[in-house]
Amino acid sequence: MFRQLIQRLLTIGNVNRFGLILGFISFWFMTPQFLGKQRLVRLRDLVSRGIGELPAIASSIVYAVLFFVPVGGFVFLFWSNRLGFSPYSNWKHWLVGDVLELLVRALALLLAVVAEVLALEFLTKHVATPLLTKLADDSRLRKNSLILGAILFVCAFILQFVASFF
Repeated sequence: MFRQLIQRLLTIGNVNRFGLILGFISFWFMTPQFLGKQRLVRLRDLVSRGIGELPAIASSIVYAVLFFVPVGGFVFLFWSNRLGFSPYSNWKHWLVGDVLELLVRALALLLAVVAEVLALEFLTKHVATPLLTKLADDSRLRKNSLILGAILFVCAFILQFVASFF
């Protein structure tokens, strides 16, 4: 069972994908050293200020959805009846079917926007800002991050190189 799983995972396509993922991760490990202390401090300040603007951006999206979903529904109702391709012969069926669907989708979009804003606020306050502060203050951590990124990059290159021959 375990051997079959390993054989399935070690296909050439998966080896190539794993190499691509390692290459992407290695970039993020090497970036702090290339940015340097001053740019990391500016990036931390930019991220901290940007998180304060997220509720305004989210409320703009919410207001836009609350405006455009009903307007779009009525425009669709007007033009579909006028052009004769209304899916329902009775407007009550349209009201129950399509308008409810639009409202459910709008509610789902609003909940997704709120969840996204909350997740971004949490990640910024508890992960990104402390990490950027630590990287900006500790040059040894940046150096070790660069070394780890270089090792991951070499591993990614070897995996992609091997996968290209099969």
